[in-house]
Amino acid sequence: MFAYNIYTIYHVSIALVMFYRTEAIDLEVKECCAVYMSAQKLSLLPLNDQASDDNMPWMWTVLDQFTSSQHPSSQPDQSAVTAESQVTAFFRLMTQLPKSAIVVCLQSPTTKVLGLNSLQNAINNHSRNMIDTCVLPADLTLHLVQTIASLPIEVNTELRHFISDCPLITLSAMFHSDIMNAAVKLAGCANAVTDTFETIFSALYQATTLLNGDAQSSLPTLPSWLCGAAIWIRLRKSQFTADTSHMRLDSETSVSLLHCLTLDIAGGMLRGDDSRQVVEDVAVAVWKYHVDALHCLSDSDHEHLPVAAIFRHCVPDVVQRLQPLACLRLFVQATHSGLRQFPAQWDVNRTLQWYICCVQLFDSGSCAISTIMTTLQQASEAICHFASTTSMSQLQNIDQATLDAVDPHIRIAFRQFCEV
Repeated sequence: MFAYNIYTIYHVSIALVMFYRTEAIDLEVKECCAVYMSAQKLSLLPLNDQASDDNMPWMWTVLDQFTSSQHPSSQPDQSAVTAESQVTAFFRLMTQLPKSAIVVCLQSPTTKVLGLNSLQNAINNHSRNMIDTCVLPADLTLHLVQTIASLPIEVNTELRHFISDCPLITLSAMFHSDIMNAAVKLAGCANAVTDTFETIFSALYQATTLLNGDAQSSLPTLPSWLCGAAIWIRLRKSQFTADTSHMRLDSETSVSLLHCLTLDIAGGMLRGDDSRQVVEDVAVAVWKYHVDALHCLSDSDHEHLPVAAIFRHCVPDVVQRLQPLACLRLFVQATHSGLRQFPAQWDVNRTLQWYICCVQLFDSGSCAISTIMTTLQQASEAICHFASTTSMSQLQNIDQATLDAVDPHIRIAFRQFCEV
């Protein structure tokens, strides 16, 4: 089963070299040479011994052998490539590998599946290192869905755990649902993947119903994060031209949708995409009816909230770091648009925390300075204007440590209004 010949490994190693030649143009010459040497090492790895003994799928066996000899030292091996880079390279190659190289199901003495844990870890790690997208490419998603759809129903328990712990698969499958649905039907799938797709299409149907202004249909209870993501996907597919004024959401779905929208805005900032204004307009329209729905993006314990934890597995770190900047932009736009009851419902501590995060982002130099500077200047004016319309009781409830951490002119403005 695992007897891949040297011809297969040769093509994998060549593809690995071509990947790095394409993606790592700005690497130093020494690093490029290291990649080439590592690809040569890959082609010389034993193919049968350890793979046959451990019964692990070929891909993970090779990856483990390739990285196991790398240990920190005072003089690190110059031919070594980081495990993170290798995983990224393997993902680029995965669509060319057979299913048995990724997961394998053993029937004797008991039915068990191998490779799912390795696949889950690789997907979750890979998503954290993507550049600016929150879903996997269509071809990779298709290959992964076909791979897990081919597993027998006897391993449904393990498969359900995998799908639950790897939400990026579900999110990507929903984003590329037209392609995925046909693939699953052709595979004659009868395992947990079928149930997942039923949930996906229920969420997409409900999203369409809500965007049409209809009452929420009597569908089975769906995860709130999936409902919010489905609405975001429908909006994104329509280029955000759908009318959201008729949409009526529960608070948990609103939290999920605003997570998606602010992450979309953050990704647009990273790309320098000028069309993000339409996303901001939709986000403000949703926020108008659910002013408190952005609380999980600013509270100190937000990492413990289920929605935040799920999206943390799906979204690149670089986009997550820009999310407070996106939220601050929404605050600016919301105050300029004159949302009714906005000052009375909103806890300004959250805005101040976003502001502090963005100042730290500016100091770190991890984002375009002009983007942060513009947002901070606009936010400074909006915050001071908000303070002038805020009740005395709200001003007195501002956290002193948070207020001490903001820019002096904002701190002075709040203290002046407190004394009026």
